[in-house]
Amino acid sequence: YLYGAHAVLLVYDVTAPSTLDVLQDWVVVVRKAARHHDRPPLMALVANKADLEHIRQVKSERHHRFAADHNMLSYVMSARTGEGVALTFQK
Repeated sequence: YLYGAHAVLLVYDVTAPSTLDVLQDWVVVVRKAARHHDRPPLMALVANKADLEHIRQVKSERHHRFAADHNMLSYVMSARTGEGVALTFQK
């Protein structure tokens, strides 16, 4: 579903650092899929499970650094509560 996409949301679980680690591979896959298109898709890093701040393991600083390093937009949301979901898709 990457070929011809206008936007790609890379979502990870803030309580599981490994889910952010594997996104590095997905960044490479997205860039390879888009290399033959005039305009690459907009990419956004989305931290999910914002409602579980008390057990968060991926710090906000790491999230923002990853997003900046890969020229991505940055969002935080909770699929369970709906917090930030509408904003992420509106932006």
